[in-house]
Amino acid sequence: MKKLLTKILVLAGALVRGMSLVQGAQLAADFTSACARRQGTPCREGMDFEPLLWRLGKEVEPPCRI
Repeated sequence: MKKLLTKILVLAGALVRGMSLVQGAQLAADFTSACARRQGTPCREGMDFEPLLWRLGKEVEPPCRI
């Protein structure tokens, strides 16, 4: 359930930032998978996503407008 909530939140954030539904779903799946691989233990107590949050910022950062 906690993995699903993480995916939903990442997807919603991506959509708000202007990504397509497909791009947002891929970002959510990739981020959740990376967190699970990094954690390496069952996620009964929740996912340890804080160390990888920088990846989300990097992926959804809007292009610089000068």
